[in-house]
Amino acid sequence: MADIDLTNLSAIPVDERIRMAQAIWDSIPSQHATVPLSTAQKEELRRRQDAYLADPENTLSWQEVQQALEARRNG
Repeated sequence: MADIDLTNLSAIPVDERIRMAQAIWDSIPSQHATVPLSTAQKEELRRRQDAYLADPENTLSWQEVQQALEARRNG
């Protein structure tokens, strides 16, 4: 990886830094990058899958999650 000097990052306006971060994030799938999961991450995924399989009705749709987050932000 090339050395990138991030010491002056705070000089870039927040909205531009957000756009840059989003562009970097969006570029990852297009590179077909595979990031290996740690053992702890794998265990957590198994735990969540087991919890879902044990009680699939105890879940929220993505729309419900978004609505709850929006309500928290506005409330």
